[in-house]
Amino acid sequence: MAIVFYLSPAWTADYGGVLHIIGKNDEYFKIEATFNSFVVFDVKTHKSHHITNIRGTAGDQSRLTMPGWFCDPEHQ
Repeated sequence: MAIVFYLSPAWTADYGGVLHIIGKNDEYFKIEATFNSFVVFDVKTHKSHHITNIRGTAGDQSRLTMPGWFCDPEHQ
């Protein structure tokens, strides 16, 4: 399992940095970097995931997150 905790209070969708998840059956999920939100997803149950580029509109704003993973060595 992957986790992401978003820590940038002034961040907006216009700045980029959006999480995209593509499921095994081509389901498409778009998750914006909303302050104080927590995302958990299973990295083994989807085709791919990526973060969009940070745009120049972000100026000097930083997209701060706390990522993490929960791993079970017996089920890798």
